[in-house]
Amino acid sequence: ASTCTYTINVLTGSGGGGGGTSNYFQFNDGANLIAADTGTVVALSISNAGVVALSVNAFSVTGDSAFSIAVSTTGNTQTGVNYSTSVLFPMAMFNVLSTTNGQVYQADFSTVGQNIVVKFDVIDTVNKIVSGTFSGTAKGLTGTKTITNGKFRATLQ
Repeated sequence: ASTCTYTINVLTGSGGGGGGTSNYFQFNDGANLIAADTGTVVALSISNAGVVALSVNAFSVTGDSAFSIAVSTTGNTQTGVNYSTSVLFPMAMFNVLSTTNGQVYQADFSTVGQNIVVKFDVIDTVNKIVSGTFSGTAKGLTGTKTITNGKFRATLQ
């Protein structure tokens, strides 16, 4: 049997954000809190030929890992709707990539048996705020990972 190892900085306490008016992107993998650098969290909305992609992106504190959640729909992404990574369209995806280890977490239509559910609670284009939650299962370096308490808040660019 071989062993795979990877490093993601685990933040404890309030370092990962998750409240107030600051931006955050965080989730739990078992007992570990995985949190992005709050200063790097942004949301982007791109529209092309009737398809709208809304993504939330961030980097780790050390800058070696990228976090991303995205939903693609026809028309605008809606609040209060569960978008699933196991459905082809509307399409959702969840990824964490590392410069040293590659794909650390992945859930999208190609990862059969994995499913992350993403729900936007706020999409405020006037005040430029996007927030929501996510949870489920994702492909990890060492098998299936259960993702809980996922939440994000980002400034819409």
